[in-house]
Amino acid sequence: MSKEEKYVQKIKNDVDERLYELLMLHLRDIDEKIRIHSEANIKLKKEFISILEGAISNLRNNITSFSRLSYYRYIIIICNTILRFDTTRQDLKELKKELIEDFTHSDSDEHGFIPLNYQMNEVRITYDVAYLTYLVQKYIDKGYWTYALYCLKAVDMLEPDLDEIGGWYKTIYKNLKGLSPRQADHETPVGKALVIDSNIAISMISDNIGRYRFQERQDVNWDILSSNTLFITPSVRDEVRKHVEFMDVKIRKFCRKNPAFDKDAICSEFHKRYEDLVQMYSIDVDLDDNNIEPIREFYLRYVPTLADILDEKNSHYYVSHKLRKLAQREDLLPERGDMGLLSEVISLRENGVDVDGIISLDKDFTVFSGDIYDKFGIKVYMPY
Repeated sequence: MSKEEKYVQKIKNDVDERLYELLMLHLRDIDEKIRIHSEANIKLKKEFISILEGAISNLRNNITSFSRLSYYRYIIIICNTILRFDTTRQDLKELKKELIEDFTHSDSDEHGFIPLNYQMNEVRITYDVAYLTYLVQKYIDKGYWTYALYCLKAVDMLEPDLDEIGGWYKTIYKNLKGLSPRQADHETPVGKALVIDSNIAISMISDNIGRYRFQERQDVNWDILSSNTLFITPSVRDEVRKHVEFMDVKIRKFCRKNPAFDKDAICSEFHKRYEDLVQMYSIDVDLDDNNIEPIREFYLRYVPTLADILDEKNSHYYVSHKLRKLAQREDLLPERGDMGLLSEVISLRENGVDVDGIISLDKDFTVFSGDIYDKFGIKVYMPY
């Protein structure tokens, strides 16, 4: 047997014995074991792919609530391995998207390709950045500096000892030009009509419930909030609702470990606070997609600053949380919800609603407050 045949036999043994963690380890050596683009061993490569397809089939048939995440990881890595031999396998691309959508509960993309934030969510499952390292170099070669930096951030999180990282950063920042943002002078709002950002809304409902303490609650001046007319838009309602659902799971998990706390009572009160907030401050406005592109173009002028802000936000988090925050963005621009909020305020003003601005603690707004006012005529206030 040739060395390539012996390697394929080793892979078959892993699959037959359901030794999937060992299979993941052995697949990392694929570049050294099989000549991927060689036509010399077509039959052997077909056999290899067939073995991996069998592994995918078995994994999919045995997914349970306990094995879900680890099996998703195995399946995606195996799909990526097969795609290195045959990039036309749309069925595998669709399978990956299906798993990632289930993992993130995100909406399906209608165009049949895998956007970068899907690739980032894939890394959240697999912790395998092999494809992202390929994309970094590809985007550098094409001069897509923002995309290259977005991918490099994840690579640096998981493989900081890669020799190429320093050179990649140097090349990207040498070519990635960015303006310095202008932050407006701080102005305390009184008697204004203000749309609240999600971080303000979450703070408004995160007062302690009995002995249960909410962690990382933003510090705001409640006198400032009460001195103004507040509104909450659909995009913010949606973000806060997702936060409430996330906290519901977290609270119940905490209460299981601390039976002196009443999980149903705490969760019920938290949900009620959200419903009261929505009922009191909601304002309806359609999200005008025509406003999103000018907002994207605006922020694209400040990518180095946005990258620094993201690093600062993530500095005290674990890698898993950093990857989640990165996946919520598109090419390092602010999260879709933040750009959606700015778009909604523009739409409100265009439709004659007298809104003075946004009140927020998010640096994606506050650091750019002067330029946001110059470009869109919208003031950004801070609650302190």
